[in-house]
Amino acid sequence: MNNIFEKVKSIDISDVVQHFGFKLNSHGKALCPFHDDKTPSYSSNKSNNSWKCFGCGVGGDAVDFVSMLKVISKYEAAKLIVEE
Repeated sequence: MNNIFEKVKSIDISDVVQHFGFKLNSHGKALCPFHDDKTPSYSSNKSNNSWKCFGCGVGGDAVDFVSMLKVISKYEAAKLIVEE
């Protein structure tokens, strides 16, 4: 089996975030799901396929996002992304 993490790298971070129910504005910003956010501080960066919250300081790639959101391991998060 190919490396599951390599498969995830080919998937756009914005697609992953939106698949899990978060609405991004035209600039790739949204309310952060990891803290009580009143204004969009979550930001997706398509050029390096990552995300960052400028309110609470967390960030990473699609695997990190799903892992934190679902409170599961990074491997489980990668499997979930690839399977959906």
